[in-house]
Amino acid sequence: MAGLVHIVPGDLTRIDADVIGYSTDRSMSGSGLMHQAFVDAFPDFAEAFRDARACAGLPAATGTCFWLPLRRPPGSGRPTGIVVTVATGRLTDDAVVVENTLRLAAEHIGRTGRLPLIALPTYLAGYGGAWHQMLGTATPQVAAATRFAQDHDVDVAFVAFTDATYDAWTAARREV
Repeated sequence: MAGLVHIVPGDLTRIDADVIGYSTDRSMSGSGLMHQAFVDAFPDFAEAFRDARACAGLPAATGTCFWLPLRRPPGSGRPTGIVVTVATGRLTDDAVVVENTLRLAAEHIGRTGRLPLIALPTYLAGYGGAWHQMLGTATPQVAAATRFAQDHDVDVAFVAFTDATYDAWTAARREV
């Protein structure tokens, strides 16, 4: 059964996914609202992120990914880990960021009787911006996720935090 790509509004840290993606800059500065939300939602995230940053050659190349396993009590459910991916504002990197994130996530997913779900942020959308610019970054991301989902039997959800990103990623999904 081929996987699907979903666009959903909401808070990425509250999605019931097997793996969650996290976007960072080349210096892995750990700043911004996304970082604080992950620190608040996942108690072991801050330490794991610091460890990944200490091991990274900085500045990290765009598309570089790190696996952060989450220590979860037995039976506590998902997610099992977070993929931290370095993303920049260059449109040529959009598909690479998504492909690398999904590839690393898929390596760590245990198979059950259902398709696994990988939840991703709307990479490179930031606080918004011009709708046509977001559509330009959304389209290659959705296209890369669609190819990956179909080829690897996983579901992918882009989680849009704002109405503008939801609209742009939904439009990209229709295009692809």
